[in-house]
Amino acid sequence: AGGGGGGAGGSGTGAATVYLIPSLLPFDLSGTRAELEQRDALSKRFTSRLQSYSGPSTDQADRAEWLCVFHIQELKFRTAFLPLEQLQRQSVLPGGLFVRVLGMLLRDHQYCQQRECFDRQLSQTSAILHLGNTELKLSLLQNIGALRVVSRKALALHLVRRVEDAIRKVIDIAFQELKCTIFLPYTRDVVVSLQAMQTAAEARRGLHYQGETVQVETMFAPFVPRRGLEAHYNVMISYRHSANSTFVHRLFDQLSTVTLRSERLMSVFLDTYGLTAGRRFDVDFCKAISLTDVCCPVLSVQAVESMIYLAEHDQVDFLLLEWMLMLELRQQGRLRFILPLVLGDSWSNDADAGCYVGSFDSFRRYVREHLPKINSRATETVLQDFLQQHLGLPALTSVRSVQETVLELLSFDGLACFNQARDAERPHPNWFSFETYADAVRCVVEDAQQETAGRRLTPALAPQPPAAAGPAATAPGASAEASLLELYLAGKIPDDIYHRERQAIELEKKSAERNRQIEYLQQRLRDPTLTKEERDKFQKLLDKLMLESIN
Repeated sequence: AGGGGGGAGGSGTGAATVYLIPSLLPFDLSGTRAELEQRDALSKRFTSRLQSYSGPSTDQADRAEWLCVFHIQELKFRTAFLPLEQLQRQSVLPGGLFVRVLGMLLRDHQYCQQRECFDRQLSQTSAILHLGNTELKLSLLQNIGALRVVSRKALALHLVRRVEDAIRKVIDIAFQELKCTIFLPYTRDVVVSLQAMQTAAEARRGLHYQGETVQVETMFAPFVPRRGLEAHYNVMISYRHSANSTFVHRLFDQLSTVTLRSERLMSVFLDTYGLTAGRRFDVDFCKAISLTDVCCPVLSVQAVESMIYLAEHDQVDFLLLEWMLMLELRQQGRLRFILPLVLGDSWSNDADAGCYVGSFDSFRRYVREHLPKINSRATETVLQDFLQQHLGLPALTSVRSVQETVLELLSFDGLACFNQARDAERPHPNWFSFETYADAVRCVVEDAQQETAGRRLTPALAPQPPAAAGPAATAPGASAEASLLELYLAGKIPDDIYHRERQAIELEKKSAERNRQIEYLQQRLRDPTLTKEERDKFQKLLDKLMLESIN
C-alpha cells in the first residue's frame, strides 16, 4: 500500500516473528474494511476519507496535540505564526509515508516492551499506540500534508522528540528530499512553529500576533522545555555518553512513561534534557544527584576504560565524579538507593567493540585487573569543592580510589544485561526488554518513597525558644496521622492510599518545622548583641532553610 514497508520484529521471548504488512491493514479505524487496491499516490478518493484539520481541540483537557507537516521546499514565514492556506499550498503527503512512520515507531516500541505490540488499533491512515502507560494517537490530515499527533500533556515534550526521531529515520531511508516541521495548533486558520515558540520561551519573551502578545509559557506549556533543575527527581541516570548513550536513551524513553503508585509520572534526570546552557554542568549534575531518590550508574567496559589512564595522566573524570558523589551521599544517608546497571559489550555505541566481558563476574574481574588503585586528585578536588560549597558538608578525610569506587558500586544489588540481542528484527531466546528494567527501577523508586514517608523528622538546627505558658501544642498533622493510622489498622483503606497520605502528612509536618526554624532564626538575627561569628552562623542556617523552602 503506497509503496511503504513497515517495521518488523520479534514480539517477545521465544515467540514467532510478527510482521507489520501495510496492505493488510484497514484503511482507517472506523471499523469498515476498505477494498484492497494499489495506492502508489494519494488519489482524490483516498484523501477525501481522511480527517481534516479544524483547529485546536477544546474537549481534551489532559491532551496535547501537534502537527508534523511534510514539505519539499523550505517553508518561509516572517513570524512564528503561519496561515493554514500557506501550508495547504506547500505541504505534501507521499504515499507510504504514514505506514513507514508507524512501522518505525512499532519497531522502536519493541525494544522496550515484552508485551505484544501489534494488537493495537492500526490502520493505513490512523493509529492508536500504547507506549508504556500512555496513549499516542496518530492520524493523517487531508487539507494539509501533515500527521496529527495527540498525547498526554505531561509527556508531550518527550513524545514530540520520539515521533520526530522516527520521522527523521524514515526520511533518511526512503524520502531523502522530504522535510518535516513541527507546528502547534493556535486557531482554526493559524498554526505556530514549535521551534520559534521554544526559542521565545528560552529568551523569556512572548510572541506577537495581530497586535497582541501571546504568553508562550501559558499558552503552550506542555511544549516548553524546563529551565534549570527540578526540585526533586525520582531517578538520575549516570552514564558515559560516548559509551552507552543508545541504551540510556531507550531506557529514558521507557522510564519517562512509567506511572508510579502515587499516580504521578516518574521524574527522570538525563543530562541531554536536564542541563541548561550557560550553567556549570558539573555543578548541575552533582546537584541532580543530591535531589534524587534513586541513582542508576551505568557500568560497562567502555564506560570505565578511560579511567585506566588516570594513573598516568590525571584529569577530572566527570563520570567518576558522579559515582564518587553517589557513594558519599549514600554513606551519609542523603541518597536513598543506588541501583547499578551493568552492561555487556553488545550495548556499546561502537558496533565493532571487542567482546571483553560476558558476565558480571568477568566484568568485576576486569575492574580489579585494569583500574588503578590510586585516587584521581583532579576529580577529588571538584568533589570536595561541591560537598563544601554547595551542600555545606565538611571536607572528606579520605577518598576512594578509582578501583574502589567502581567495585563498591558493584557491591549494590543491581541489574545486568550481557550480550543479548540488540536488534528487534532478530528474535532471540534472551531477547532484552527495557520494560523489565523500567519495572525494576519503578519498584526501587516506590520503596524509596515509602521509606521517605516513614522516616522521622530531623531535629531542629537551632535551639528551641522558650515555650509560652498554656496547653501543650499539637504537632502539625498529628491528629490527621492518628486518624489515618486508625483507618488503616481497621482495614478501611488500602496500603497504597495509606502510604501516600502519610507521606503528604510528613511533608506538611516538615514544612511547618522548617517555617518555625526560619522564624526563630530571623528573630535571633535581630538581636544587636550577636557577635559576627554568631550572626554569620545563623545567617548561613537561615539561607539554607530558605533555599529548601523555595525548592
